[in-house]
This record gives sequence, C-alpha cells and structure tokens, in this order.
Amino acid sequence: MKKMISGFLGLTMIVGFSSAAFANESTIASGDDSTYPKFVKIQKPSLAVIGDADEVEPNNTPGYADEVPEGNINGVVSGSGDIDWFFFNATDSVSTSAYVFFQEDSAGNNLSGTITLYKENTDGTLTRIGSSTGEEWEYVDFNAVEGKNYYVKITTSSSKNVPYMVEYPAF
Repeated sequence: MKKMISGFLGLTMIVGFSSAAFANESTIASGDDSTYPKFVKIQKPSLAVIGDADEVEPNNTPGYADEVPEGNINGVVSGSGDIDWFFFNATDSVSTSAYVFFQEDSAGNNLSGTITLYKENTDGTLTRIGSSTGEEWEYVDFNAVEGKNYYVKITTSSSKNVPYMVEYPAF
C-alpha cells in the first residue's frame, strides 16, 4: 500500500510539472512575449554547415528551435496557430540585423508575418529584443555579443500557409 501511494504521488508530481511547463508555453503564444521562461534545449541534427536548408519540425518552441546555418533556412508558418523558432550563435560582437523574407503565395499575393528576436540570458531565459510585422523583408536590428545565442520566433495572423526564408545574420 505504501509503495502504491508513493507511486501515485510521484505520478502526480510529474503531471504537475508537465502542466506548469505547458502553461508557460501557452502564455507566450497568447501574446506575452517580453520574456520567455527557462527551457531545455533539445539536441537536433544540424541542418547544414554552409548553404541553404529547410526547417525541421517540430520547431514550435525555443527548446526545439532549428539552428540557422551559414546561409538561409526556408520554412512555412502553417497558419495563425503555428509558431516556428530558430536560433543562431553570434560569432562576433557587431551591430547587425535578423532578416526574414515572407514570400508570395502561388497567386502572387503578398503574405505577411511577424519576426520576434530574443537573446538568451545566462540563466537560460529569453528576453525580447524587438519585433517587426509586414510583407516581404522584415528585420530586427540588434547589437550581437560574440558567443551569445539569439532566437527568432516567426508567426502569422493569416489563415494561409506563409512561406518564408530566414537569412543568417552578418557577423
């Protein structure tokens, strides 16, 4: 009986921790994007060393962010419910920009999206640097610090699939 109660309490604690993690994810997805709680980085295969690559799902949270290779990365935000995350490591301390190009649909209509840039803090949390919403080239200027990780969140308010390209920042 004692083992059964211990097992049940352990399961309750695991479920409680899982629920708290999901609450943090939904908080930022619903609009509070000034900071992002500490997360666990999931090791994913590298997309490419140099050149163009395609996003790899899942990349809907910072923990599953795809690394931006030295080149470009192509992806699709699948309507207003999708969020795509990417990260890159600054190889130099320099003033630069994070760029995303939102492409046209097959009928030639401009599609819009939002790019939000975050820096990773030493405690593992993310702090919002800035964001930009519009069509075609959208960017956020920032002062990169060598060795720091930066995260790009891409969203859209469109009900359509919005193709995009993330450009590796110039360092």
